[in-house]
Amino acid sequence: MKFDSDVSKEYLKLFEAGCLNAEELDQIRLNGLREM
Repeated sequence: MKFDSDVSKEYLKLFEAGCLNAEELDQIRLNGLREM
């Protein structure tokens, strides 16, 4: 991750590069919101 970029921009870059699809990114988002 670059220092001048926020997490959302990094996820967008991964999506645009074809590394992750929308479903995978949504799963990451949901896991981040889940209580531990």
